[in-house]
Amino acid sequence: MIDPDLPLVRPRDPNLLLSPGYRSTFRSLTAEQRWAYNQWLREHSSPAPAGYAYLYVMLLEAALFDEHALAALAELRWLVDEARTASIHEFALFSLACGAWLHRQIETFEWLVEQQTVLTYYINPMLSFQADLQIPLSAQQAINLAPHISYSWNSQPTAPRRGRSGVGRGAGRRRPTVPGRASGPDGPAADGDPSAQPWPRLFGQHL
Repeated sequence: MIDPDLPLVRPRDPNLLLSPGYRSTFRSLTAEQRWAYNQWLREHSSPAPAGYAYLYVMLLEAALFDEHALAALAELRWLVDEARTASIHEFALFSLACGAWLHRQIETFEWLVEQQTVLTYYINPMLSFQADLQIPLSAQQAINLAPHISYSWNSQPTAPRRGRSGVGRGAGRRRPTVPGRASGPDGPAADGDPSAQPWPRLFGQHL
């Protein structure tokens, strides 16, 4: 958070000032860096410096819980557009998704869906928010999500069926399953029953 009691000092040459590292705090900045951060906030210059952008996202996250929430969402949307560092882009995008879900801003979340961005680390909560807002999965999202679907074969063969020769025709065959949903206390999923099909755990109720 910004502490107005901490001093700001204009550097001799702002272009030579070192940018702060990730996960810096306002208090840990030098007086010159605090001045540069303040100037960046006032001018909304781009591209967004990574260290200052990280600080700003944390400030905006706190604002999502007070009367400035809608203004914070607008600033997060600006950061998503302006961030040139992948980690800051994803950080701001997920914070924007949380805020849009919290305040039921469907248009903002639909804009996020149009970005066609899949956040590997945040994928489950993002899809949960989207489902709760009743926003359908886009075709591009489905394409981007495809690499995250796991598929394997059950190590146990199906029960053999005996033919005329008395030899089991089904012995050694394996049925396709998805880990974690292939079988359970009640046995394998029943064929032809959509509710019992082994959908990937990744999607849960989203498909």
